[in-house]
Parts: sequence; structure tokens; C-alpha cells
Amino acid sequence: MEKCNYIIKTSDNFELDTTTYTPTLSNDKIIVMCHGLTGVKQGRTAQDTYLFDLASKLCENGFKVVQFDWRGHGKSSGKDIDVCCDSFFNDLDIIIKKEVGNLKLNLWGWSIGGFSILQYLQRTRLKTEKVVLWSPVIDPIGSFFYNKNSLACYRSIIDSTKNGTLYSDGYALWTAKNFKITKKFLDQSRSFDYVDAINYLPKNTLIILGNNDVLVDKTCAEDYAKEFGIDYKVLNAGHALYEDIENAKEITVKYFCD
Repeated sequence: MEKCNYIIKTSDNFELDTTTYTPTLSNDKIIVMCHGLTGVKQGRTAQDTYLFDLASKLCENGFKVVQFDWRGHGKSSGKDIDVCCDSFFNDLDIIIKKEVGNLKLNLWGWSIGGFSILQYLQRTRLKTEKVVLWSPVIDPIGSFFYNKNSLACYRSIIDSTKNGTLYSDGYALWTAKNFKITKKFLDQSRSFDYVDAINYLPKNTLIILGNNDVLVDKTCAEDYAKEFGIDYKVLNAGHALYEDIENAKEITVKYFCD
């Protein structure tokens, strides 16, 4: 296995910090991994390694694996105010165009990374072999941004709307993460037809949820998985599945390899 780190530049001049894992013996397949909002390609924080471990295990099974930091995240260029639905599309688009080539495309996404995959497949109609989503944001408005039962950014958005700073400053400050959620991001999220987008997931899609998720409404993903006949599993874990991470990794590797 060869691990390589380098920069990929987007069409609007952001630099995406990218890591690729190239197998010694290829199965002619690639997995592009999309991390969550305020996270990084190695996990929740720069100190995590569990997504690096997952990528290595997948590569050991013959997959080329690509990880990258979204703009405004990790070691990529940009700031939080540069993040919106369009930016997720543009970042994922350049990664796929640069890295996939003739390989069969598979996708993995966690949280908002799941949204980014849904959005991308809906916009491009691109065919993929398999998709695995961890705690995905299916409906960015209802299950995440304006989910009043969440411990995430609902209160910050509501307060900034009431006092007018969402409009005067152009963003709501998610105080728990010190992350600016722009009005543009919220407006674009409102226009996202997530029910239609689900139709563009491949038949071989697996959703893994945590039963103690306090950031995203897991019942949204669970209900639509049932309705659309998508395979799903619920672990005894939180949003990042960290409490049962080894099981989550094992299930993911097995699903991609079967």
C-alpha cells in the first residue's frame, strides 16, 4: 500500500488537502470518503485517526481510497464562511474528476458528508457501485439546522434570526463549534429536494446510525431507509459512532468488500 498526501485545486481556487491510499493489488475500485461539518478527513478532530484506519483497511482489500478536507476544514484553504451546498458539490466534483479515472466509484460519507453525496448524485446522475453513510444528514433543514431537539446549531440560528445578525452579518455563529453557518448555506439547504435525491442512491447503499445521536435526527434517515428499501443498521453509539467505532469500521469494510 502506498499512502500519498498532496493538494488538489478547485475551479474557484481553493486548495483541498488530499490523501490517497493505493493498494499493492488493485480490485479496480475506488472509495471517495466525505467527512462531516467541522470535522476533518481523519475523524472528528485533527487528533483522531479512526478514519485513517478505515481507509487503510479498505485499501488492504484492494480499493484505492481518497480522503480530503472540505474547504474551510482541516488543512484545506478557505474559511467557514466559504462553506455552502455549492461548495460541497464543487469540492467533491473536482476530487472525483481528478481521482476516479476508469475505476468503479464507491462513496462513503459521514453526517454532512452524507448530504454532500446525496446532493452530488442528484445533480450529476452519476452511477456508483456502493455507498455507505454514517449518521447522514438526509434533510439538512429539518433533521439538522432547524432540528429543535438537537444539541447542534438550532439555537444559534434561531437567536441570530431574532436579533437580526443572520442578515446583517450574513451568518449564524454555531457557538459550540465556533463555526459560521452562512445565510447562503441555509438558503441553499432549503431548496434541496432530499426526497428526490434519495432516488439517486445506488441499490447497494448502507446507512449506519447511532441510537444516541444528539446532533442529527436519526429517525429521518431511519424512516426514509425503511420507505425506500435501503439497508440500515443502528449501533449503540452517538453521532460519530465513536462508542462502537470498531464495529462500524468492520461493518463498513465488509459491506464494500462483499
